[in-house]
Amino acid sequence: MEKIKIIFVGTDHVGGELLQAISKLFDVMLVVTGQDKAAGRKLQLQPSPIKLVAEELGIEVFQPIDINTNLSVRRMANLNPDIILVMAYGQILSQEVLDIPRIACLNVHASLLPKYRGASPIQSSILNLDKRTGISLMKMVSKMDAGPVYKQLVLGIDAMDTGQSLAGKLAKLSAEEVPKALVEIEAGLQPEEQDESKATYCGKISKADGQIEWNRPVQEILAQMRAFDPWPGTYTFFNDKRLKILSSEIREGAPSGEPGLVKREGIVCQDGLLSPLELLIEGGTAQSLHDFINGHPDFIGAQLK
Repeated sequence: MEKIKIIFVGTDHVGGELLQAISKLFDVMLVVTGQDKAAGRKLQLQPSPIKLVAEELGIEVFQPIDINTNLSVRRMANLNPDIILVMAYGQILSQEVLDIPRIACLNVHASLLPKYRGASPIQSSILNLDKRTGISLMKMVSKMDAGPVYKQLVLGIDAMDTGQSLAGKLAKLSAEEVPKALVEIEAGLQPEEQDESKATYCGKISKADGQIEWNRPVQEILAQMRAFDPWPGTYTFFNDKRLKILSSEIREGAPSGEPGLVKREGIVCQDGLLSPLELLIEGGTAQSLHDFINGHPDFIGAQLK
């Protein structure tokens, strides 16, 4: 039997395990990924995580500035793929691209659609204190994340999951289950339409989203810290300097004082106390709470902003 011919489209590391898995079973003809980006203090060009995986596997890599140009469309169409498989790419695909494959353009989306259409489903599930999330394998249409769904794979969210740990679990789940679903789709599996009345949306995350608002419930603040680990992280302002809180725990006791007030037993939130365990002041290095207070004795009694 002839192998299914696939073009894989992705940029973020979350798609790496899936690319490895499908390369063992199918004919991955081309990997389309984002361009190399300047990073680090020396601003050296760094390849995307997906490019690194593709090069290790010996698969041809294509890095267009815009996947929707005539040149890009011709490059992919000339390969006559059965499926274009997309996971965490970062560009919207035009109808011309969607029309290329024999079977369909498929997207692996990290939520149980129609919940959390958009760019930040993993973080949103943690921010909203959800108990479960998952993967949706859908047929792509012109409207964002609105296509009919072939398969949904459910995953529980642990109380201490971070954005990074949950992404890793979803990546593993995708690598284990999506290849099986591709075989079923090639054999004729039909997708089911989404319920538009239940659709919710999540936008792109920015650094500003990491700022802590201390007048919120302590569980929500802790969820924010988990969701935005490792990026953009969570921070507040102490003595007009950005102070990152790298890890923390909830402390027993009723809050007294203005939200954001630093007390020995913790930082006052709307309905509780949050004790930072590790902090990083702007221009400094990561420190335990004990070491930070030794170097900044005015931290106790400060009003964080």
